[in-house]
Amino acid sequence: DSILLIGTSRAASEAGAALCSQSFQVSTVSNLTEAAEEILRREHEVIVVDVDTVAEPPWQTLEILRERDPGAAILLIVTPDTPWSSFSSYRQRPAGLVLKPLDRTALLMAVDSALVYRSLLEENRSLKRQLGSAASLRDWVGCTPESMEIRKSISTAALAIGTVVIF
Repeated sequence: DSILLIGTSRAASEAGAALCSQSFQVSTVSNLTEAAEEILRREHEVIVVDVDTVAEPPWQTLEILRERDPGAAILLIVTPDTPWSSFSSYRQRPAGLVLKPLDRTALLMAVDSALVYRSLLEENRSLKRQLGSAASLRDWVGCTPESMEIRKSISTAALAIGTVVIF
């Protein structure tokens, strides 16, 4: 898994060391301009930002990164006194927060959670595409209770993972 780490602080270097020790591929940059260039070079599953080392406020940092890489999960390393009002709307919330002083276990758990969340979002998008391309049952002719029951059974069976027996 590829992680982009943005920051030059002690917490950022501790985060980089912790992530590298877990065999993550970590690219480290010092600011959002370098991050934008790195995002153009390769895709990252997770972006970790030490908000104290970037000039922009946390909500604006999230906005910039989401514009550049909408598929990445974004984690913020913050101080306990970070104003939580910065994350008031859903679109402005990061995938996770890691408090300073950096706790290695909390960081790794946040990264794991972000990877699972990102995977679930991708699966959800894929399933929505498949569902959108599926043949519509509205095209069927027939309004009898029996035909409606058959349509309902087909819709239910389409969601099944196992084998479906029709008799």
